[in-house]
Amino acid sequence: MGGFATTFLSLSLAMMNFRGVFTQTIFMGDLCFVAGIGLLISAQWEMVRGNTFSYTVLSAYGLSQETLLLVWLG
Repeated sequence: MGGFATTFLSLSLAMMNFRGVFTQTIFMGDLCFVAGIGLLISAQWEMVRGNTFSYTVLSAYGLSQETLLLVWLG
């Protein structure tokens, strides 16, 4: 819940141009980070359920998304 709150807070600040916040990469980074964390959490629940294929796919995609995010944003 807090991840979505920070995402929409930064999006609102960018839309209002509040104190010079105008870069689009701030909330794009927040959205990608929250999506990657959500994928990793859902992958862990798939492992608890015993579904190893979904665990592998979700964790690989979530980790690659987080890695690309770190490379893209610096």
